[in-house]
Amino acid sequence: MFSTNSRRCEAPGERIVVVVADRRGLTDWAGAAIENLIARRAEVRVLYCGADRTPEIAESVRVDRLDAIRFPGHVLVESVEPQAPADAAERVRAALEVLAADRSFNAIHFGVRGGLGFRCIQAKRAGTAFGNVNLVANLDSCSQLLREQNRSWPSGVNDLIIDYMEKYSFENADCHDTNNDDIISYINTMQWRVNPDSTVDNNRSLSPNPLVTIGIAHYNLGQYLPAALASLECQTYPNREVIVIDDGSTEALSIAAFSDLEKRHPGFRFLRQANAGIGATRNRCLAEARGQFFIPMDAETSPGQRWWNGS
Repeated sequence: MFSTNSRRCEAPGERIVVVVADRRGLTDWAGAAIENLIARRAEVRVLYCGADRTPEIAESVRVDRLDAIRFPGHVLVESVEPQAPADAAERVRAALEVLAADRSFNAIHFGVRGGLGFRCIQAKRAGTAFGNVNLVANLDSCSQLLREQNRSWPSGVNDLIIDYMEKYSFENADCHDTNNDDIISYINTMQWRVNPDSTVDNNRSLSPNPLVTIGIAHYNLGQYLPAALASLECQTYPNREVIVIDDGSTEALSIAAFSDLEKRHPGFRFLRQANAGIGATRNRCLAEARGQFFIPMDAETSPGQRWWNGS
């Protein structure tokens, strides 16, 4: 599982709904996801959107059929055009709100293929629903990749709409889940926006530019710190975090320089502590770091422009 700010999207005992588009979705990702959730002692409920018979899942899992849920008349907001791609996502959104009224849940898992989570994510971003629910996108596949594998063109404008829904759902979900290296490589090629903090189980980054944290321990080096931070501003690597910790400086010049630099570099994090020594200060930098990689840097160092290029 990889998730925003590396936090878990569910915990033991939480209530989870898994939205399954069809039998293929159950085979491709949902079956394994459900097994993992059960192993984590989550209470799992499935919303099945296929037109065939209801699949047999674990005995502890309740399965609701999308076509069996009855909606209040005001719930659905259908598209102007008949059978528009977003209508399926709209029915999923409305169904989940009905299910939530019966028993609230903590997270919703859905596959990216088909964009069934599209309206749910829009509703959360608009502040109209799912405010306390984690929306988890499983990067099972995407329609554009499947077309390329089949050497086929879009059959019409609806295919392009679905492409947009899938991309939007992935980019704006709270958390993500995947174990498919091919689809990770593909979305990077297609330049889908990826949260830099997102990592998979083995701590590989989903982003081609994983977040790098640079930690600086500062103690009475105010005459050198401005040049060090200016050099970091000039770095060409696009995805970095800079943490600067003042370790209880006593010189007036260093104290004033630290405060001034905090205003001049609003994109960096400035922290202060009582004097603890260089080792303890670097350890705190590491503890505060959000990056997949960590680089300690001396306050009197002024690296060149390509000091860190991600290689």
